[in-house]
Amino acid sequence: MDSDDGITIFDGRTRLTLVRAGEPRLGYPLRLEIASGSFSGTVEGEARIDPQFRQALKDIYKSLEGEAKLEFWSEQHSIVLTGTGLGHIRLLANLYGGSPWHARLTVEMVLDQSYLPDLIHGFARHFPEPG
Repeated sequence: MDSDDGITIFDGRTRLTLVRAGEPRLGYPLRLEIASGSFSGTVEGEARIDPQFRQALKDIYKSLEGEAKLEFWSEQHSIVLTGTGLGHIRLLANLYGGSPWHARLTVEMVLDQSYLPDLIHGFARHFPEPG
């Protein structure tokens, strides 16, 4: 869901929020906030929200199949959305604190494809394309 605070993805158990944390440089500085059960954490990174990622989200919405991978500059984090072809979207987030050997949190969610229009709009609103 798109809100004034950022983009929040919630499956009823786990909440992942992407909050813009500054002006674009190589990518978009953002804060990733995660909460699932008694676990919560925050990491920062510079996301590569490029035209290919944006188009991949739109393609998944149109065909219900495909993959959109959000990667980060100089970070190990990744968020991958995969369309299963059956109307479900699998989200897999790998977030790291420090180097990969210190702390790693992997989160998996299964969402209905109806989440995609809000995600597409949220990325356009909070992380507009340069230029």
